[in-house]
Amino acid sequence: MLKLSAYAHSIKEMAALKKNGFDYVTLHSSLFPTIELGMIPNDEQIKAVKDAVKENDLKPTDVATFFTWTSLGLSGMMEQLPSSPLDPEYEEARKRGVGQYKKLIKACRQLGVKQIYSLMGGRRLFHLDHQETWLKSVRDLRSTLESEDITLAFMPHPGDFIENSDEAVDLIRGVKCKKLGYVFVTPHTFIMSGRMKPDPAAMIKYADKAGVLTEVHMADSLHPVQMWVRDHFDIEPYHNHLIPGRGSVDIKAVLKALVDIEFDGPMVMIPYRYGVFDKSYTQLSTESKKVVEKMLKKIK
Repeated sequence: MLKLSAYAHSIKEMAALKKNGFDYVTLHSSLFPTIELGMIPNDEQIKAVKDAVKENDLKPTDVATFFTWTSLGLSGMMEQLPSSPLDPEYEEARKRGVGQYKKLIKACRQLGVKQIYSLMGGRRLFHLDHQETWLKSVRDLRSTLESEDITLAFMPHPGDFIENSDEAVDLIRGVKCKKLGYVFVTPHTFIMSGRMKPDPAAMIKYADKAGVLTEVHMADSLHPVQMWVRDHFDIEPYHNHLIPGRGSVDIKAVLKALVDIEFDGPMVMIPYRYGVFDKSYTQLSTESKKVVEKMLKKIK
């Protein structure tokens, strides 16, 4: 059974999430103000979050990070022009980053979660360099992940050195580490498929068959072509995080695929306010949850 979840951005927000029907939460990086800079939560921060989770009778599924991996240079430094992630100075930075990330994995264990997830990092321009550096980093972290019993999951975010879903799955599976996972992010569907008419069900089933699908993120997105026509931006990396059903992604196909494979992991609601909606994240995520639950009833 799907574990419908939401981001806990703050300790104060946890009570509202519980009141609105969420039993599961993802611990957002904003709970730990310096984590995206590669700095590890201290004992006081960890205790405060654990106490809040317990007080509100919530189950934390994972820790969300977005730029920590990149900040530590674990897929190579971003601003390396005209150098390469394989240059000696970047390798030194990467090794320091690995040491720091090991501490973060142990902090996750203290928080009582089983998973931490990240963007893959890097840039498309330096695909092979970033890929080789990413591989070195995950292999260096393998023993710590196994000893701490923590899964490190990745999403191929638009603009990363890998954007394609199946390609990311192949890379993760190729490491042959049971503690590496893959996060399918529904609003990234058009970019991850690289096609005008994507098949999100096929991507989900491909990741499941590979044995790496650990989590799903739920929101909708307009088709990139619609956004290009509107704003004249680059087609590929632009996407939205809308309430399910408000965009162009085949949400029903996503849910049907998850039911078919009997996926029982977390599904995190990730709608954005965009500074124009008068609803809070808690309200938008609750609305998203209700839409998903209604769709699931029809599928089942």
